[in-house]
Amino acid sequence: MAVAAQKAANRSECHQMRAVDHLPPGLWPWFDGAGGYRLPMPTQLSAYLTFQGQAREAMDFYQDVFGGTIALNTYAEFGDNGPQADQIMHAQLDSPVFTLMASDIPPGWEYSEGQRIRLILHGDDEAQLRGYWDKLADGGTVENPLSKEMWGDTYGELRDKFGIGWMMNISPAG
Repeated sequence: MAVAAQKAANRSECHQMRAVDHLPPGLWPWFDGAGGYRLPMPTQLSAYLTFQGQAREAMDFYQDVFGGTIALNTYAEFGDNGPQADQIMHAQLDSPVFTLMASDIPPGWEYSEGQRIRLILHGDDEAQLRGYWDKLADGGTVENPLSKEMWGDTYGELRDKFGIGWMMNISPAG
């Protein structure tokens, strides 16, 4: 019971922080929650999991397993007030072992059991990350070209020549 109460308190605390500007510290490791960025941000490799409405439950489970802190953002926090508004647009668990990210499948996207796990390269070294992007894309399929996104970073998705899904998030160096 104490664990459940602590999780509820943590969610409430995150919710209060999000009320300020919709982006709590820890949502993305490079965002400081005050409209700025922490520097430097080395390139990191993390797993990104996709769910059909179970992202919150799954991330709570992984937090129980691995420990760490979790940050959650819903689709509603980014202006989507449709039926998926309370589902998770982005979750991040920073554990002592690794960083795990997840979301519920975005509206209009096709859900496929074989594509539920992707790898995400993220950081602020644009030249390094674009170099990785170019090499991974060679012989593969770009599914979402690198472009500026609503959260302020450059983001893209591709499937390499071996069929492995990759996501790339390049934060502005500041």
